[in-house]
Amino acid sequence: MKNIIKREKTHTLTSIVVKAIFFLILLQLVYGAFMIATFAIPNQRIEPKVQMAKRLLKNENSYRNFGDTGSSLDNFTDSLMLQKADETKAGIVFNAFDIQNYARYWHGYLVILRPILYFMGYTMIRQLYAVVLTLLLVFLIILTYKKLNIFFAVALAVSLVFQRFQIMWASMQYSNVFIVAMIASIALLYTIKKIKYQKESLVFFFLTIGSVTNFLDLLTAPLVSLGMPLILLLCYNMMNKRSNFLKNMKTSIIASVAWAMGYSVTWGAKWIIGSIVLKRNIVTDALSAILFRTEGNSQYPLHRSTMYLYNLKIEYSPVNLLTIFIITLVWLVTYCVLSLKIKSFFKLIDSEVLSFLLIALIPFIWYTILAGHSEIHCWMTYRELFLLTFSYFAYLSYIYSNLLQNYHLKKQSVEVDP
Repeated sequence: MKNIIKREKTHTLTSIVVKAIFFLILLQLVYGAFMIATFAIPNQRIEPKVQMAKRLLKNENSYRNFGDTGSSLDNFTDSLMLQKADETKAGIVFNAFDIQNYARYWHGYLVILRPILYFMGYTMIRQLYAVVLTLLLVFLIILTYKKLNIFFAVALAVSLVFQRFQIMWASMQYSNVFIVAMIASIALLYTIKKIKYQKESLVFFFLTIGSVTNFLDLLTAPLVSLGMPLILLLCYNMMNKRSNFLKNMKTSIIASVAWAMGYSVTWGAKWIIGSIVLKRNIVTDALSAILFRTEGNSQYPLHRSTMYLYNLKIEYSPVNLLTIFIITLVWLVTYCVLSLKIKSFFKLIDSEVLSFLLIALIPFIWYTILAGHSEIHCWMTYRELFLLTFSYFAYLSYIYSNLLQNYHLKKQSVEVDP
């Protein structure tokens, strides 16, 4: 009997892996078709808007900020993205895969940017981003409140403020990965009762998110698209008694591996497809760039401990640390008062919440691997720590929600049986 169960599990795993491989191959074909289609758009109305936008960004300063390092815009990369939107005369297919000699990335943002530039300039694009980000945020917070409760909704909102979400509309470079994360989170919460996100559905959901993130993003804070929906999924399962320690750990590991597979395979596929289409070795160029992003070079020597410190200091600025202190203090006081009233202390370290610790550690694994990139660009890579921040606030929300539930149950039992 045990052998039959083992064979069934092995067959199921093999089936999922085979389906995932074919699915990823299909996605690469779709991405290639999208890139070719976007460069088939006539350039006459795009080129003048690109030049105007580049002049505007040059006047603004490359890394203009709004009071602290964490609020720095990346006008340099926005200008680069706009430049890549302006095609050369080399031909549609060549342009779609070469991206002006920047072929190691898909540059999938161009699928959105080039059609928009056909109709509007960069200033209006910023306004459009502001509207999209605001609507997604409002919808996501309301959905989190309805599917979980007000505490988790506030936890998510505060975690996004720590990422300086309020300035993202002014930078396409930052916005895209958060848009992917919020759309994924909305889709998950909206469908969670029907789909439940276990095994195959869990794999394909996070596989898709990882792949789409790599297609659109330029290595800003990709982990946000993993952490946001994953933490919300765990919170929902825990609040609805669908989980235990082993289930949570299994869900976290499967989702993380699926996301990483989608992200890395999509990236590697671009190097291979690019090498075939462009008839030059993109793989060597990409591996050289990755080596620099992991270990630095003589011009940018790596200081690993300094890199961790830089990212932590930006994420946890004095204002953010004060916010954490106040929220934690209010939480502790309320926790003690309610616990004394019901004469029972809800466990602060529950086995279920240990999965939050695993998610909170993921940014440090990322920083360790891409250390050079995370030191040089710490003013944007600090946002990977969203996973740590949201995990902490989600933990507080979960403990408090359960304590409050116990308090109301105790109160009702006293009223029924005085």
